[in-house]
Amino acid sequence: MGTLILSYPFFVWSAYIYDKKFKNNPKRIKENKNGYGFLANRIKEAEETENVDILILGSSLAYRVIDTRSFDSLGLKAFNLGSSSQTPLQTEFLVDQYLSKLNPKLIIWDISPSLFSISGFESFVDIASNAGFQISMLKQVFEIGEIEGVNTLMLSALDPLIRGGDYHKMKYKTNREIYIKGGFAQNIRTNYERFKPLKEVKLELIPYQKKSFERTLTKLRGFDLVLVMAPIRPEDYEKMIGVESFKEYINLQINTFEGIRFYNFNEPLIPQLESLEYFYDEFHLNQKGVELYNKALIDSVFNFETYYFVIPELFSGNK
Repeated sequence: MGTLILSYPFFVWSAYIYDKKFKNNPKRIKENKNGYGFLANRIKEAEETENVDILILGSSLAYRVIDTRSFDSLGLKAFNLGSSSQTPLQTEFLVDQYLSKLNPKLIIWDISPSLFSISGFESFVDIASNAGFQISMLKQVFEIGEIEGVNTLMLSALDPLIRGGDYHKMKYKTNREIYIKGGFAQNIRTNYERFKPLKEVKLELIPYQKKSFERTLTKLRGFDLVLVMAPIRPEDYEKMIGVESFKEYINLQINTFEGIRFYNFNEPLIPQLESLEYFYDEFHLNQKGVELYNKALIDSVFNFETYYFVIPELFSGNK
């Protein structure tokens, strides 16, 4: 039995080589090493960063839409630990790995309802490919239940030995995005480039995503936590069936875990964002839209009363 376990990584690597040669292999090993989203940069920077004021979590609606520079005027240091299609399962992993080191005073977590309705496989591949092997990643593999996830994790474990394992190679710019220190990915597109009418999507919250979300809320007790839903195109928001049930679920958690705030920036939508002028695709704001949203976000999180009376205590080092 022990021999079988020890042999499995080499079997996986053989399958990987076979897959590179024969592309029709239906069970290819997935990876996104140094790929889209700049997660390699973000992980490297997170490992070198301590004691931030604000930690941002979530999917691309976090790292492409919440600009860490927006908090500079408040004199606050923000770090964006978003990742592509980050579901609660991956957020829990990142919180376990980096919360104590980053030690934020305020956490902003984007919780798009669609992320509770997907397996988390894409985001797992992104994290396993760029963060390096961690034994705690096994929890995600078991929950997701995809054999390709096992293969990806094994490749992550073997990669330092076989291919050098440079998970943290820096890539600061693509033809569409620029990585900004602090974890934000600024898109350089200014015009709306694609139009793919969204079909009606029925949101069905996956039980293990809900459990992971609730475990993470428990781990974040004592922190000032703000849950947000970033604005998307109103036509697409209206086609998500089940948003009301999702909001009821979130409100139930807020009642259970006291002190959490929740802002849905689709209800009401910031008036200017009804125009495609502020989007570069179906879900993501361009930089003009980012600036509008971030102003509304800051105004909501740091309202007049909070800014002048609570913030001095909040940022004195006490949680």
